[in-house]
Amino acid sequence: MRIRIYTLGCKVNQFESQAMAEALQTQGHTVVGPKDDFDIFIINTCAVTSKACYQARQAIRKALKKNPDARVIATGCYTQIDPWGLIESIDTNICVIGNDQKEMLLNLKLSSMDCLEIFVGDIFKKKTISQFTLSKPQGRTRAYLRIQDGCDAFCSYCIVPYARGPSRSLSIDKIIEQAQKYVDSGVKEIVVTGIHVGFYGKDLGMNDGLVKGIDELTRRFPECRFRLSSIEPNELKDEILDLCAERENFCKHFHIPLQSGSSRVLKAMGRKYEPELFVERTHTIRERFPDASIGTDCLVGFPGEDISDFEQTAKIIEATPVTYVHAFPFSKRPGTRAYGLKETVNKKEKDRRSKIIREIGKRKKEEFYRNHLGKYLNCLVEKVDFKKGKLTGRTQNYLLIEALFDPQKSDIHPNNEITVLTKDYVNESLIGVVVA
Repeated sequence: MRIRIYTLGCKVNQFESQAMAEALQTQGHTVVGPKDDFDIFIINTCAVTSKACYQARQAIRKALKKNPDARVIATGCYTQIDPWGLIESIDTNICVIGNDQKEMLLNLKLSSMDCLEIFVGDIFKKKTISQFTLSKPQGRTRAYLRIQDGCDAFCSYCIVPYARGPSRSLSIDKIIEQAQKYVDSGVKEIVVTGIHVGFYGKDLGMNDGLVKGIDELTRRFPECRFRLSSIEPNELKDEILDLCAERENFCKHFHIPLQSGSSRVLKAMGRKYEPELFVERTHTIRERFPDASIGTDCLVGFPGEDISDFEQTAKIIEATPVTYVHAFPFSKRPGTRAYGLKETVNKKEKDRRSKIIREIGKRKKEEFYRNHLGKYLNCLVEKVDFKKGKLTGRTQNYLLIEALFDPQKSDIHPNNEITVLTKDYVNESLIGVVVA
């Protein structure tokens, strides 16, 4: 069977989709690209915002328009929280599989195309992490290592705990086993990720599980660099920073959500830290790692957020050494505690506040990048255009590099490690030339 897999959402979804694709190919199926014909359309959905759910519905309709006879199999977060809502929005029979039973997709009789099928259970009864594995990432130089799934935080605005269930961790032995597969396939950068990585190991009886996991990975695979995905301010312990200082292959790149600079709004959100902790953590990182990249997330327009609350957020972004910012307007999600709160910020004002935060982030990003002009930087190549003699890649501290090279003299390919002399900053990238 020809199978197209379409993925929305987070790094965990991307890992799971790649693992499913590899397993289906092993079974003899052909996984095709976005422009190819297909018999089966599998969509791994996201539900973090209402827009993500809309995108899932649109993708299914587009697939059915291309092939009305295709079998559609929807899985992921949207199918977990609102399977009937998705089914009713699509005017044909589809197969719906929740996150709690996503693994069963690999054992499904894919040729059955003429009936409605629903496989969605109680995600809160899920006690173990799905045992997906992947030998080699598809079309990427960096690989996602999913060490954890689920979330026990229950922030008032967030649908994720209801879609992903309780926190569940992969054993360190299994983590090492997956990393070994990546390294054996030639991967040189691994992103340690999860739905809430700061919870890693707690369900396995480890209080410092994340430190132990990263310690094992960076020690066992010194030839591979490891990047930590998003981590909460109150979970970024000094032991993690100590390990980062000790291990050269632990990337100096941290993504730490702020969400709001207002203590009052953070409390209403159910966040378990004060703005001052975010300020302290980011300044500590900058003091210990002068070239570290520090990213953050901001959620604007939360019910009750007044102009003073927003200005506190903007002030903290300005004052701290963050180097890039993701800003999102509040989106009401049915089933969350914040769903019943009265909206106090209209869409126009949400968009205005988001724009202000993004502009601050864009300026700070440029300042950070320009501080690296005229330097020799090590870069891991991600894409190569031999016709133009141009490549793109990332440094250990997550700087995006575009560099020129002579394709007649240089044997450069994705996943090569090279040295680039940076000369300019254009379109949020450092421009340079390959020197080694």
